[in-house]
Amino acid sequence: MVDVAPRSLCPLLGVLLSCGGPADELGSGAGPGSSSAAATETSSSGDPTTTTSSGGTTTDPVPSGPPRILDLGADLTAMTEDDTVTFTAALDDPDGDDDVAWGELRRADDDAVVAAFARARSGRWTASVTWTSLAGTLSFAGPIEVEVIATFADLADERAQAAATLTLYCAGLSGGACVGTCVDFDSSDVHCGGCDQPCATRCQAGTCPPG
Repeated sequence: MVDVAPRSLCPLLGVLLSCGGPADELGSGAGPGSSSAAATETSSSGDPTTTTSSGGTTTDPVPSGPPRILDLGADLTAMTEDDTVTFTAALDDPDGDDDVAWGELRRADDDAVVAAFARARSGRWTASVTWTSLAGTLSFAGPIEVEVIATFADLADERAQAAATLTLYCAGLSGGACVGTCVDFDSSDVHCGGCDQPCATRCQAGTCPPG
């Protein structure tokens, strides 16, 4: 049995005795410092709702936003003819992994698509880039750096981007590429000393001797 103290003594004895009153008699347990109970449920629309002790409901905020690219890397830092480079992107989406709809890799200088990303596992996407897809239209002498842009979009077409750099090179001291094909500028009769510089005679050390 719990002693009930007169209400006038509550300020002094409240810590030791239960203070009588309508709330105590009804066993509501409500009073200063008490917390109202709340239950979380799901509405018919699928959104989480909170039911308060007063019987009302509020719709909880649902996480939303574009995907985030946490990391973008490749298994090679440089490539030449016949190489294939695999790019891997780590993603996070506030609406869940299934909200990420697609991803692609483009060359930054002309916006050409070089590969499409495929879902590898939860939060990971990969894209395989060939020499032809990346360097097929490029002409250069000596190694060059090419920037690629990864773009990912969710089901609402909200997008995220990240950049990476890859070095392209052709073997040989005088190696270069003409429209994506590696050539030796020292000996090529069609590209003697540079792209589209044909020789009527044989190319020697990058020059066309008179003949």
